[in-house]
Amino acid sequence: MALELALQRPDLVSELTLLCTRDTPYSAFAAAADHVVAGRADVDGALQRWFSRVELADDGAATPSIRCPAVVVAAEHDQVSDPVTTEAMHCRLARSEFVVLPDAWHMSVLTDLDRLAGLLND
Repeated sequence: MALELALQRPDLVSELTLLCTRDTPYSAFAAAADHVVAGRADVDGALQRWFSRVELADDGAATPSIRCPAVVVAAEHDQVSDPVTTEAMHCRLARSEFVVLPDAWHMSVLTDLDRLAGLLND
């Protein structure tokens, strides 16, 4: 949500923290995304609730338009927003820093609140 807000309403965002997220589709959804974009598929209800057709085809091309300072956080063992993909997003953000949380998984930023607070307070 924060990434989309920064893209759609940059006037409202002065700083950005992106936690275990990505600006490109998750590759496991690629086949479904192709069918959705082509209008040939009845996609699972969960996928339809999570993403629009545009989001399923997003290649991260809009991300460089974000100009505010950003902290991009990856979790070492995240298999959805893996550190390589997350670092690539960081590289598309001109004013960002990149942090990998060691020994963490996708939801760790929400289950280890002390670690998250420490990261956000640095």
